[in-house]
Amino acid sequence: MMIYYGRLGKAFRDMTRFHVLETYPQESDTPRKRYGDQCYKTPNIALRSGDRIKVFNSIAAGNALWKGTLRFLKKEPSTGANPMGMPKVQWEAMFNARLPVRLTRENGEIVEGMLNKWNDWDGPDTYDIFDFKNNSYQSLHNFKDGDVMEIFSGVTDGNVVWEGEVKTLRAPVPSGQQTMQADDDGVWRGKTGPEYVGNALVAPSIRDVRTWQMDLPVMLERDEP
Repeated sequence: MMIYYGRLGKAFRDMTRFHVLETYPQESDTPRKRYGDQCYKTPNIALRSGDRIKVFNSIAAGNALWKGTLRFLKKEPSTGANPMGMPKVQWEAMFNARLPVRLTRENGEIVEGMLNKWNDWDGPDTYDIFDFKNNSYQSLHNFKDGDVMEIFSGVTDGNVVWEGEVKTLRAPVPSGQQTMQADDDGVWRGKTGPEYVGNALVAPSIRDVRTWQMDLPVMLERDEP
């Protein structure tokens, strides 16, 4: 049995959209520059019937990718400054991957959520934590010197939002949307055509998947690669 960790997302192949698990980076993975940002190159795993998944909205246990007490040496954390002991490239890539995180403040308060990098229109990027409550701006939390941060490459236990066996339709189905398509010679000329979903979900439901906002930690079990 194979076990994978990540978050639910979408991927496209030959103008067909697939529901996938966007896997989290592991300790041996090295960030690479992509479209001007530092990113981890990790595989997308298309969901298929028979997969078993657990979706979490808290972290009771997991595989730690990094843990440390934050020290920024008078730099401002919200601007993307990396803490002591953490290379800038890796810090940036972890935020771009929106990895699960647990923050323990000096007063004992615990915040669980995802690393979050965002900007308000054309302003500079802001780095913080977005908690699993998904309550708009109230779910944003900053961090500072003295806080203990634990970043995870997989969540193995916590409060389970949904657990069960994945069921998908066997044949692609129209999504009802249009998508860009290349001509027969492979050149993009603004042509559009019907989009298809290659593994339309029966379970879990699309409504459930949308509620999870594509960012809650997921553990996927598969009997064979």
